Amino acid sequence: MKLNIIKLDENDQTALATHYHGQSSPQECYIELDTRDGSMTADYNVEIGHMAPLSVWKGEVRRWEIPLMTTDRANQLMDEIAPKVQELLDEIEGCDEWSDYATQLEDEIEGLCNEYEGNLAFFDGYEYIYDSKEDVRQRIAKGDSVEEIASDYRKEAFNEYDECHYILEDIEEAILAVKEEMEDDENNWNIETL
Repeated sequence: MKLNIIKLDENDQTALATHYHGQSSPQECYIELDTRDGSMTADYNVEIGHMAPLSVWKGEVRRWEIPLMTTDRANQLMDEIAPKVQELLDEIEGCDEWSDYATQLEDEIEGLCNEYEGNLAFFDGYEYIYDSKEDVRQRIAKGDSVEEIASDYRKEAFNEYDECHYILEDIEEAILAVKEEMEDDENNWNIETL
């Protein structure tokens, strides 16, 4: 069976980044190989906790955990492990039982995945703009929309460091809070001048 790598869309560098509301950490990410058709892709676990589909529990789909990373890095990792994954597919094709060599190959693939470091992280939007509140106030005063300001801060946070890209959580809410503070300040000023 020939390996079929399904690459992530390079236009979405945060495709693996999902942090469900109320959860303390982002969803786990993995490289997944479907041994039934030879397809391999990177994804995140849509289930909360360590739940997995029956196909994973039955061993038909193999998963190797990876850290949170950009689409480019995940695609690069899949390219790097492809020769070992193809070797694994060749080893298990037509076999009913998992061989010792297949286990060794899978351990090697897992080792290669573990060598990659994550380069994405979630960051609290309120904390990110804390020292920039005056800039936010000025932009709101000149008429920039919350969405425009949030978009600019998202781009800035994502591109701020080469080794790690930040994804801002609740940035719109943080900007809205600054806007509400401004409205409260204005209302209080109007009351005091009466």
